[in-house]
Formats: sequence, C-alpha cells, structure tokens
Amino acid sequence: MLPIAIRAVTKGYQAGAPVLRDVSLDIAAGEMFFLLGASGCGKTTMLRLLAGFLTPEAGTIHFGDRDVTRLSAEERDIGMVFQNYALWPHMSVAENIAFGLDVRKVAAAEKRTRVDEALALVELPGYGSRRIAELSGGQQQRVALARAIIVRPPVLLLDEPLSNLDARLRVAMRAEIRRVCKASGVTAVYVTHDQAEALSTADR
Repeated sequence: MLPIAIRAVTKGYQAGAPVLRDVSLDIAAGEMFFLLGASGCGKTTMLRLLAGFLTPEAGTIHFGDRDVTRLSAEERDIGMVFQNYALWPHMSVAENIAFGLDVRKVAAAEKRTRVDEALALVELPGYGSRRIAELSGGQQQRVALARAIIVRPPVLLLDEPLSNLDARLRVAMRAEIRRVCKASGVTAVYVTHDQAEALSTADR
C-alpha cells in the first residue's frame, strides 16, 4: 500500500473551461477513498489521471515518494476494475485472473498458487475452470476484482464497479469489495455517483 498525493492538478478538454482546476488531495496508505459526484463533475477524469490514461496540464501526482505524473499506466503498477469488468469470454476464470501474472512471466507453480489464493479471497474457490458466460453478474465482478489484486498492486482504482448489477446485488457487493480491499492491503480510489454506496463502503 502507498499514500497518494495530488497537488494543484488541473485538467481540461479542448478549449473549454477546466474539468479539474487546482485540485489537491491526500489519500492515506491503505485507505478506501471515494470520489462521489454527479456525471460530469470530474471524478472519472481524476481516476483517469491517477491511472495514467490522461496527463494533467498542471500539478503533480505522487504514489508514495514516486512522481507518477507523466508515467504511462503500465509504468504505474496499479490495479483497475472497470465498469464493464473487461473479462475475456474465450478464457476460463483462472486464465482471466492470471492474465497480469502471464504478462509479468510469473512461474507456473507460483501462478497456480496465487490464482487459488485470489479465488479464495473473493469467495469463488473451485471456479477456476469455469467460463465467464457461466457466471452471474456478481461472480463476474468478483473475478474482475481478483484479476486486479492478484498482481499485488499498491494502488487499486475502481470505476463504478457495481453500476451494471441489480440493486439487491449492489448492496451485497459493497461489503464484499471493502472486505477484499482491506484484506489485500491496497490503497483504493473508487468512483461512484451513488451516495449510499459511498457512505456504506468508504473510509472517506
């Protein structure tokens, strides 16, 4: 886990007024921090700046002592859970979860162990051989979360991860996401427009 320091960040698009102007934030190591607001308020822009998908026009972003302001997403060593999960239907659950380990060329024995650990953490033991199409929406969300944390990132970014679930399942998954984030020890930044979701799940 790492603290995040955002200092005087400004970001706009084309000739319009800045979406973010002179924004500064401190997020503690291991904190579950929520960016809450209506569509268009800049929360997703901030998440994309943290992820390295966008570069600020002014200001800096630090993960711990490391200035990541102008680093690419690949160089930042983060995990990310997207709104649509971005799972590959032609791969098994285990293959989806292990993708980041394959990119890092982790040895086969360690990969199997870490996949089993990740499945246990998200309460899907024994699901490794299943196909994505065989899973419910909540199970797919857990697979996406397992894939993000298996690489042991110090920072995890979540972009409205519950928005595609029905209302009943969203309530159940709030506690699940918090449990997994705390158990894995990441610093989490979570974007949502749902006030109840933020109040029930966030540290801040």
